Amino acid sequence: MVTKIILGLDEELMIMISKVGLKGFKCFGEETQISLKPITIMYGKNGRGKSSISQSLLLLGQSMRRSNSLDQLIVNGGYIHQGCFSELINQDSKDRSFEVFIESDAQESVAVRFEAIEKFPEMGALVSQKVNGKETFEYMSGPDDISSTTEGGAELSSGVTSDNAILQNLKDAIYISADRNGPVNEAKYVYTRSEGVYLSPVGDNIINVIAEQGPEFIRELEHNLAIILSGASISINFATDKIELGLNSNSGVKTLRPINVGFGYSYVLPVVVAAMMAKPGSFVIIENPEAHLHSGAQSRLAKFLIKKALDNGFQLLLETHSDHVINGLRIAAKNGIIKPEESIILHFSNSENTSTPEICEIYCDSQGNLSLFPDDFMDEWTKQLLELV
Repeated sequence: MVTKIILGLDEELMIMISKVGLKGFKCFGEETQISLKPITIMYGKNGRGKSSISQSLLLLGQSMRRSNSLDQLIVNGGYIHQGCFSELINQDSKDRSFEVFIESDAQESVAVRFEAIEKFPEMGALVSQKVNGKETFEYMSGPDDISSTTEGGAELSSGVTSDNAILQNLKDAIYISADRNGPVNEAKYVYTRSEGVYLSPVGDNIINVIAEQGPEFIRELEHNLAIILSGASISINFATDKIELGLNSNSGVKTLRPINVGFGYSYVLPVVVAAMMAKPGSFVIIENPEAHLHSGAQSRLAKFLIKKALDNGFQLLLETHSDHVINGLRIAAKNGIIKPEESIILHFSNSENTSTPEICEIYCDSQGNLSLFPDDFMDEWTKQLLELV
Protein backbone atom coordinates (compact mmCIF):
# COMPACT_ATOMS: atom_id res chain seq x y z
CA MET A 1 0.00 0.00 0.00
CA VAL A 2 1.04 3.62 -0.47
CA THR A 3 0.69 5.67 2.68
CA LYS A 4 0.79 9.44 3.03
CA ILE A 5 1.75 11.07 6.27
CA ILE A 6 1.40 14.74 7.07
CA LEU A 7 4.59 16.53 8.11
CA GLY A 8 3.49 20.06 8.99
CA LEU A 9 2.01 21.42 5.77
CA ASP A 10 3.93 19.06 3.53
CA GLU A 11 3.01 15.58 2.38
CA GLU A 12 5.70 12.95 2.08
CA LEU A 13 5.01 9.92 -0.08
CA MET A 14 6.11 6.71 1.60
CA ILE A 15 7.00 3.70 -0.50
CA MET A 16 7.46 0.03 0.16
CA ILE A 17 9.63 -2.33 -1.89
CA SER A 18 7.30 -4.86 -3.46
CA LYS A 19 9.74 -6.83 -5.61
CA VAL A 20 13.48 -7.52 -5.86
CA GLY A 21 15.05 -9.13 -8.91
CA LEU A 22 18.56 -10.60 -9.15
CA LYS A 23 20.53 -11.96 -12.08
CA GLY A 24 24.14 -13.13 -11.93
CA PHE A 25 24.44 -12.18 -8.25
CA LYS A 26 26.05 -14.82 -6.01
CA CYS A 27 23.87 -17.98 -6.09
CA PHE A 28 21.25 -16.31 -8.31
CA GLY A 29 22.63 -17.16 -11.75
CA GLU A 30 19.31 -17.08 -13.54
CA GLU A 31 17.02 -14.08 -13.30
CA THR A 32 14.94 -14.44 -10.13
CA GLN A 33 12.23 -12.13 -8.80
CA ILE A 34 11.29 -12.08 -5.13
CA SER A 35 8.10 -10.57 -3.73
CA LEU A 36 8.29 -8.47 -0.57
CA LYS A 37 5.54 -7.25 1.76
CA PRO A 38 5.49 -4.79 4.66
CA ILE A 39 6.55 -7.82 6.76
CA THR A 40 8.76 -10.35 4.97
CA ILE A 41 10.31 -13.38 6.69
CA MET A 42 13.02 -15.39 4.92
CA TYR A 43 13.41 -18.97 6.13
CA GLY A 44 15.32 -22.00 4.89
CA LYS A 45 18.50 -24.04 5.03
CA ASN A 46 21.93 -22.42 5.23
CA GLY A 47 23.54 -21.30 2.00
CA ARG A 48 20.33 -21.09 -0.05
CA GLY A 49 20.36 -17.36 -0.83
CA LYS A 50 18.53 -15.66 2.04
CA SER A 51 21.41 -13.36 2.95
CA SER A 52 22.05 -12.62 -0.72
CA ILE A 53 18.68 -10.85 -0.96
CA SER A 54 19.57 -8.56 1.93
CA GLN A 55 23.13 -8.04 0.69
CA SER A 56 22.03 -6.90 -2.77
CA LEU A 57 19.97 -4.12 -1.17
CA LEU A 58 22.61 -3.21 1.39
CA LEU A 59 25.28 -2.87 -1.31
CA LEU A 60 23.11 -0.29 -3.04
CA GLY A 61 22.35 1.40 0.26
CA GLN A 62 25.96 1.80 1.37
CA SER A 63 26.95 3.05 -2.08
CA MET A 64 24.19 5.64 -1.98
CA ARG A 65 25.13 6.65 1.55
CA ARG A 66 28.69 7.39 0.45
CA SER A 67 28.06 9.58 -2.61
CA ASN A 68 24.28 9.76 -3.20
CA SER A 69 24.80 7.89 -6.45
CA LEU A 70 25.59 4.41 -7.76
CA ASP A 71 28.48 5.40 -10.04
CA GLN A 72 30.66 3.04 -8.05
CA LEU A 73 29.30 0.08 -6.14
CA ILE A 74 30.99 0.05 -2.73
CA VAL A 75 31.66 -3.59 -1.88
CA ASN A 76 33.06 -2.86 1.60
CA GLY A 77 31.16 -0.10 3.35
CA GLY A 78 29.08 0.96 6.31
CA TYR A 79 26.64 -1.95 6.14
CA ILE A 80 28.55 -4.98 4.89
CA HIS A 81 32.04 -6.08 3.82
CA GLN A 82 31.96 -8.52 0.91
CA GLY A 83 35.61 -8.63 -0.15
CA CYS A 84 36.03 -8.22 -3.92
CA PHE A 85 33.49 -7.44 -6.60
CA SER A 86 34.36 -10.68 -8.39
CA GLU A 87 33.12 -12.65 -5.36
CA LEU A 88 29.62 -11.22 -5.87
CA ILE A 89 29.28 -12.59 -9.40
CA ASN A 90 27.62 -15.96 -9.97
CA GLN A 91 30.22 -18.62 -10.75
CA ASP A 92 28.42 -19.61 -13.97
CA SER A 93 28.06 -16.03 -15.22
CA LYS A 94 29.79 -15.44 -18.56
CA ASP A 95 29.71 -11.64 -18.76
CA ARG A 96 31.17 -11.04 -15.26
CA SER A 97 28.43 -8.67 -14.21
CA PHE A 98 25.25 -8.77 -12.17
CA GLU A 99 21.90 -7.02 -12.16
CA VAL A 100 19.57 -5.84 -9.40
CA PHE A 101 15.96 -4.86 -10.03
CA ILE A 102 13.72 -3.17 -7.46
CA GLU A 103 10.05 -2.30 -7.78
CA SER A 104 7.95 -0.31 -5.31
CA ASP A 105 4.28 -0.56 -4.42
CA ALA A 106 3.86 2.74 -6.28
CA GLN A 107 4.73 0.87 -9.52
CA GLU A 108 8.08 2.64 -9.75
CA SER A 109 11.17 0.61 -10.59
CA VAL A 110 14.96 0.82 -10.71
CA ALA A 111 17.15 -1.68 -12.57
CA VAL A 112 20.95 -1.46 -12.34
CA ARG A 113 23.82 -3.49 -13.76
CA PHE A 114 27.40 -3.44 -12.52
CA GLU A 115 30.68 -4.66 -13.97
CA ALA A 116 34.14 -5.02 -12.44
CA ILE A 117 36.54 -2.05 -12.54
CA GLU A 118 39.84 -3.21 -13.99
CA LYS A 119 42.22 -1.67 -11.43
CA PHE A 120 39.92 -1.55 -8.42
CA PRO A 121 38.67 -5.03 -7.43
CA GLU A 122 36.76 -3.72 -4.38
CA MET A 123 34.39 -1.65 -6.51
CA GLY A 124 31.90 -2.18 -9.28
CA ALA A 125 31.08 0.22 -12.10
CA LEU A 126 27.54 1.12 -13.06
CA VAL A 127 27.01 0.28 -16.73
CA SER A 128 23.22 0.54 -16.88
CA GLN A 129 20.54 2.18 -14.80
CA LYS A 130 16.91 2.13 -15.84
CA VAL A 131 14.24 4.03 -13.92
CA ASN A 132 10.72 2.91 -14.83
CA GLY A 133 12.23 1.16 -17.85
CA LYS A 134 14.08 4.24 -19.17
CA GLU A 135 17.87 4.43 -19.26
CA THR A 136 19.04 7.29 -17.02
CA PHE A 137 22.83 7.07 -16.86
CA GLU A 138 25.44 8.90 -18.92
CA TYR A 139 28.97 7.88 -19.84
CA MET A 140 31.78 9.97 -18.42
CA SER A 141 35.51 9.84 -17.90
CA GLY A 142 36.64 8.26 -14.64
CA PRO A 143 38.15 10.43 -11.88
CA ASP A 144 41.94 10.51 -11.63
CA ASP A 145 42.11 7.91 -8.87
CA ILE A 146 39.63 5.49 -10.43
CA SER A 147 40.16 3.47 -13.58
CA SER A 148 37.98 4.88 -16.35
CA THR A 149 37.15 1.50 -17.81
CA THR A 150 35.52 -1.66 -16.66
CA GLU A 151 36.83 -5.12 -17.49
CA GLY A 152 34.59 -5.04 -20.54
CA GLY A 153 36.08 -1.74 -21.70
CA ALA A 154 33.10 0.51 -20.96
CA GLU A 155 33.67 3.95 -19.47
CA LEU A 156 32.42 4.74 -16.00
CA SER A 157 28.90 6.07 -15.87
CA SER A 158 26.90 8.63 -13.96
CA GLY A 159 23.43 7.67 -12.80
CA VAL A 160 20.75 10.14 -11.78
CA THR A 161 19.86 8.84 -8.32
CA SER A 162 19.56 11.80 -5.95
CA ASP A 163 15.83 12.16 -6.50
CA ASN A 164 14.95 8.46 -6.67
CA ALA A 165 12.74 7.50 -3.74
CA ILE A 166 13.62 3.78 -3.82
CA LEU A 167 17.36 4.38 -3.64
CA GLN A 168 17.02 7.16 -1.07
CA ASN A 169 15.10 4.72 1.12
CA LEU A 170 17.94 2.20 0.92
CA LYS A 171 20.49 4.89 1.81
CA ASP A 172 18.75 5.36 5.15
CA ALA A 173 18.05 1.68 5.80
CA ILE A 174 18.66 0.18 9.24
CA TYR A 175 20.54 -3.12 9.24
CA ILE A 176 21.24 -5.42 12.20
CA SER A 177 23.69 -8.20 11.39
CA ALA A 178 23.55 -11.78 12.65
CA ASP A 179 27.11 -11.22 13.89
CA ARG A 180 26.33 -8.82 16.74
CA ASN A 181 28.45 -7.72 19.67
CA GLY A 182 28.05 -9.44 23.01
CA PRO A 183 27.92 -7.66 26.38
CA VAL A 184 29.53 -4.20 26.43
CA ASN A 185 29.75 -2.55 29.84
CA GLU A 186 30.76 0.98 28.88
CA ALA A 187 31.71 3.19 25.98
CA LYS A 188 33.51 6.46 25.43
CA TYR A 189 30.95 9.25 25.21
CA VAL A 190 30.69 10.55 21.65
CA TYR A 191 28.22 13.38 21.06
CA THR A 192 26.84 13.02 17.53
CA ARG A 193 23.27 14.28 17.68
CA SER A 194 23.97 17.23 15.37
CA GLU A 195 25.31 14.84 12.72
CA GLY A 196 22.64 12.17 13.13
CA VAL A 197 23.05 8.75 14.70
CA TYR A 198 23.50 5.55 12.70
CA LEU A 199 23.00 2.37 14.66
CA SER A 200 25.90 0.06 13.84
CA PRO A 201 24.97 -3.28 12.22
CA VAL A 202 26.88 -5.13 14.95
CA GLY A 203 25.64 -2.88 17.76
CA ASP A 204 29.09 -1.67 18.80
CA ASN A 205 27.79 1.89 19.34
CA ILE A 206 24.59 0.81 21.08
CA ILE A 207 25.37 2.60 24.37
CA ASN A 208 25.88 5.99 22.69
CA VAL A 209 22.81 5.49 20.52
CA ILE A 210 20.56 4.72 23.51
CA ALA A 211 22.00 7.60 25.54
CA GLU A 212 21.26 10.12 22.82
CA GLN A 213 17.60 9.15 22.57
CA GLY A 214 16.83 10.50 26.04
CA PRO A 215 15.06 9.28 29.21
CA GLU A 216 11.64 8.66 27.62
CA PHE A 217 13.18 6.38 24.99
CA ILE A 218 15.05 4.48 27.71
CA ARG A 219 11.85 3.94 29.70
CA GLU A 220 10.07 2.62 26.62
CA LEU A 221 13.05 0.40 25.80
CA GLU A 222 12.98 -1.06 29.31
CA HIS A 223 9.23 -1.71 28.97
CA ASN A 224 9.67 -3.49 25.63
CA LEU A 225 12.57 -5.61 26.88
CA ALA A 226 10.59 -6.58 29.99
CA ILE A 227 7.74 -7.91 27.83
CA ILE A 228 9.99 -9.79 25.41
CA LEU A 229 12.30 -11.22 28.06
CA SER A 230 9.80 -11.61 30.93
CA GLY A 231 11.46 -8.90 32.97
CA ALA A 232 14.24 -6.37 32.40
CA SER A 233 15.84 -3.27 33.83
CA ILE A 234 18.12 -0.87 31.98
CA SER A 235 20.06 2.24 32.96
CA ILE A 236 22.45 4.71 31.32
CA ASN A 237 24.98 6.38 33.61
CA PHE A 238 27.32 9.19 32.58
CA ALA A 239 30.77 9.11 34.22
CA THR A 240 33.10 11.89 33.04
CA ASP A 241 33.98 10.97 29.42
CA LYS A 242 32.27 7.59 29.31
CA ILE A 243 28.79 6.06 29.46
CA GLU A 244 28.00 2.97 31.50
CA LEU A 245 25.20 0.59 30.57
CA GLY A 246 23.32 -1.31 33.24
CA LEU A 247 21.05 -4.32 32.67
CA ASN A 248 19.17 -6.81 34.78
CA SER A 249 16.87 -9.73 34.07
CA ASN A 250 14.37 -8.50 36.67
CA SER A 251 12.21 -5.40 36.48
CA GLY A 252 12.51 -2.65 39.05
CA VAL A 253 15.79 -3.80 40.61
CA LYS A 254 19.33 -2.50 40.61
CA THR A 255 21.07 -2.88 37.25
CA LEU A 256 24.32 -4.78 36.77
CA ARG A 257 27.13 -4.73 34.26
CA PRO A 258 25.87 -6.43 31.05
CA ILE A 259 28.64 -9.03 31.36
CA ASN A 260 26.89 -10.26 34.52
CA VAL A 261 23.46 -10.60 32.88
CA GLY A 262 22.24 -13.22 30.41
CA PHE A 263 23.94 -12.98 27.00
CA GLY A 264 20.58 -12.73 25.21
CA TYR A 265 19.86 -9.35 26.80
CA SER A 266 22.86 -7.74 25.11
CA TYR A 267 22.30 -9.58 21.83
CA VAL A 268 18.66 -8.55 21.44
CA LEU A 269 19.28 -4.94 22.48
CA PRO A 270 20.24 -3.63 18.98
CA VAL A 271 17.25 -5.43 17.47
CA VAL A 272 14.75 -3.73 19.77
CA VAL A 273 16.48 -0.34 19.51
CA ALA A 274 16.46 -0.57 15.69
CA ALA A 275 12.70 -1.14 15.63
CA MET A 276 12.13 1.74 18.03
CA MET A 277 14.31 4.14 16.02
CA ALA A 278 12.97 3.27 12.57
CA LYS A 279 11.09 6.16 10.99
CA PRO A 280 7.92 5.88 8.89
CA GLY A 281 8.76 4.72 5.38
CA SER A 282 12.20 3.35 6.30
CA PHE A 283 13.54 -0.10 5.45
CA VAL A 284 14.75 -2.36 8.27
CA ILE A 285 16.72 -5.59 7.76
CA ILE A 286 17.37 -7.87 10.75
CA GLU A 287 19.27 -11.15 10.59
CA ASN A 288 18.55 -13.90 13.10
CA PRO A 289 16.66 -11.80 15.66
CA GLU A 290 16.20 -14.99 17.70
CA ALA A 291 19.91 -15.48 18.48
CA HIS A 292 20.60 -16.41 22.13
CA LEU A 293 16.92 -16.14 23.09
CA HIS A 294 14.64 -18.65 24.81
CA SER A 295 11.88 -19.98 22.53
CA GLY A 296 9.15 -17.94 24.23
CA ALA A 297 11.21 -14.76 23.93
CA GLN A 298 11.76 -15.49 20.22
CA SER A 299 8.01 -15.58 19.60
CA ARG A 300 7.36 -12.45 21.67
CA LEU A 301 10.18 -10.60 19.88
CA ALA A 302 8.65 -11.49 16.51
CA LYS A 303 5.27 -10.13 17.60
CA PHE A 304 6.92 -6.96 18.91
CA LEU A 305 8.80 -6.35 15.65
CA ILE A 306 5.72 -6.96 13.54
CA LYS A 307 3.50 -4.65 15.60
CA LYS A 308 6.16 -1.95 15.74
CA ALA A 309 6.68 -2.06 11.97
CA LEU A 310 2.97 -1.80 11.21
CA ASP A 311 2.28 0.86 13.85
CA ASN A 312 5.24 3.03 12.81
CA GLY A 313 4.97 2.41 9.07
CA PHE A 314 8.38 0.92 8.26
CA GLN A 315 9.10 -2.11 6.10
CA LEU A 316 10.63 -5.11 7.86
CA LEU A 317 12.75 -7.88 6.33
CA LEU A 318 13.65 -10.69 8.73
CA GLU A 319 16.02 -13.59 8.09
CA THR A 320 15.48 -16.44 10.53
CA HIS A 321 16.02 -20.13 11.25
CA SER A 322 13.47 -20.15 14.05
CA ASP A 323 10.08 -21.85 13.94
CA HIS A 324 9.17 -19.65 16.90
CA VAL A 325 9.61 -16.48 14.82
CA ILE A 326 7.27 -17.95 12.20
CA ASN A 327 4.78 -18.82 14.94
CA GLY A 328 5.11 -15.27 16.28
CA LEU A 329 3.80 -14.06 12.92
CA ARG A 330 0.97 -16.61 13.02
CA ILE A 331 -0.08 -15.52 16.51
CA ALA A 332 0.08 -11.86 15.45
CA ALA A 333 -2.28 -12.70 12.59
CA LYS A 334 -4.62 -14.63 14.91
CA ASN A 335 -4.68 -11.67 17.31
CA GLY A 336 -5.53 -9.22 14.53
CA ILE A 337 -2.19 -7.40 14.69
CA ILE A 338 -1.42 -8.07 11.03
CA LYS A 339 -3.62 -8.60 7.96
CA PRO A 340 -3.03 -11.47 5.50
CA GLU A 341 -1.96 -9.13 2.70
CA GLU A 342 0.70 -7.48 4.88
CA SER A 343 3.07 -10.42 5.25
CA ILE A 344 4.86 -13.11 3.28
CA ILE A 345 7.16 -15.99 4.24
CA LEU A 346 9.82 -16.88 1.67
CA HIS A 347 11.09 -20.46 1.99
CA PHE A 348 14.48 -21.04 0.30
CA SER A 349 15.52 -24.48 -0.89
CA ASN A 350 17.51 -26.24 -3.61
CA SER A 351 16.10 -26.34 -7.11
CA GLU A 352 16.09 -29.70 -8.90
CA ASN A 353 16.77 -28.18 -12.34
CA THR A 354 19.19 -25.33 -11.68
CA SER A 355 21.76 -24.08 -9.19
CA THR A 356 19.61 -21.01 -8.58
CA PRO A 357 17.63 -21.41 -5.31
CA GLU A 358 13.96 -22.25 -5.40
CA ILE A 359 11.83 -19.79 -3.43
CA CYS A 360 8.38 -20.77 -2.23
CA GLU A 361 5.93 -18.03 -1.21
CA ILE A 362 3.89 -18.86 1.89
CA TYR A 363 1.02 -16.73 3.17
CA CYS A 364 -0.62 -16.52 6.58
CA ASP A 365 -4.39 -16.03 6.86
CA SER A 366 -6.30 -14.18 9.58
CA GLN A 367 -6.49 -17.35 11.70
CA GLY A 368 -2.76 -17.99 11.63
CA ASN A 369 -3.00 -20.80 9.09
CA LEU A 370 -0.20 -21.07 6.54
CA SER A 371 -0.91 -21.64 2.86
CA LEU A 372 1.85 -24.22 2.34
CA PHE A 373 4.16 -26.53 4.28
CA PRO A 374 6.94 -27.47 1.84
CA ASP A 375 9.57 -30.04 2.75
CA ASP A 376 12.12 -28.79 5.32
CA PHE A 377 9.75 -26.06 6.48
CA MET A 378 8.95 -26.26 10.20
CA ASP A 379 9.02 -30.06 10.03
CA GLU A 380 12.23 -30.97 11.85
CA TRP A 381 10.39 -31.59 15.14
CA THR A 382 8.07 -34.09 13.44
CA LYS A 383 10.95 -35.80 11.65
CA GLN A 384 12.87 -36.25 14.86
CA LEU A 385 9.82 -37.58 16.73
CA LEU A 386 9.24 -40.15 13.99
CA GLU A 387 12.87 -41.21 14.26
CA LEU A 388 12.47 -41.65 18.03
CA VAL A 389 9.31 -43.74 17.79
